[in-house]
Amino acid sequence: MKRYSMNELQKNELRALLKHPVQWNCPLRSYTSFGIGGPADALVQVESVGELEKLFLFLVENQLNWRVIGRGTNLLVRDEGFAGIAIVLTGGFKEYECEVGEDAVYLKAGAGCSLTRLSGECAAQGFSGLEFTVGIPGTLGGAIFMNAGAWGGSISDVLLSLDVVNREGRKTYEREQLSFSYRKADTLVEHCVVVGAVLRLCQKKREEVEAVCRGYRERRNQLQPGGYGSAGSIFKNPEGHSAGRLIEASGLKGVMVGDAQVSEKHANFIINRGMASAGDVLDLIAHIQGKVEKDSGIKLDPEVHIL
Repeated sequence: MKRYSMNELQKNELRALLKHPVQWNCPLRSYTSFGIGGPADALVQVESVGELEKLFLFLVENQLNWRVIGRGTNLLVRDEGFAGIAIVLTGGFKEYECEVGEDAVYLKAGAGCSLTRLSGECAAQGFSGLEFTVGIPGTLGGAIFMNAGAWGGSISDVLLSLDVVNREGRKTYEREQLSFSYRKADTLVEHCVVVGAVLRLCQKKREEVEAVCRGYRERRNQLQPGGYGSAGSIFKNPEGHSAGRLIEASGLKGVMVGDAQVSEKHANFIINRGMASAGDVLDLIAHIQGKVEKDSGIKLDPEVHIL
């Protein structure tokens, strides 16, 4: 099967743009929390905004498919893989700094920063605002791209400004320029690469912030499955409803297709019991949607991104 969407001239040009070697025909299963997925034509690691600007222009000019995959915690890659370039942000994109002002704490962080790391280190300093992200395993860039949230909070609540790279280079958007909705960022962000953001937090007693984080962490451990590959919540919660409760009410807990299973612990999680294919997961998603719609009249929309 032909995998590469680039000719030799394009491949050589891509190599010359990057500090790290290009990984050709790279299996993406090891780059996703599901542990599932076929190969990308190429996987590239990018360390700086300057490097990313050159790469983005190359992708646009050559009309190549691309996708930033972050930590792959909300991603299902099809078995046939991705006919394009997967981008991983590393180096300077994993750095952050905090500035304590008179009325707020300003967290400037790269898109590659782990949410778990940010929430933990902010809590240790008594910086409040990211407690809801405890246990969300993705990166800041991915969280912004899908307006991640939990426990009544979301990234858009604390976002002050956002830096992206698009075909014109680096651009900054202020929060008031952007419209966020449930699990969705502004369309201005869709065709860009999020490179970093400034978040507005506040100072509280360290013990108070850590106590809230600890409570959320314990609740997650009680409610969500562990020990298996998954991509977090598979479906968005329909307005006024819980996707997990609808799935459970349809008697689907524990149902399997191949090695993909609806979690016995939380019905809105599909787990990879070891050898699940993307096809197994997609068939299980379709089965869940069909059964829930038949039983309740409600169509469940996937929250997981399918590549």
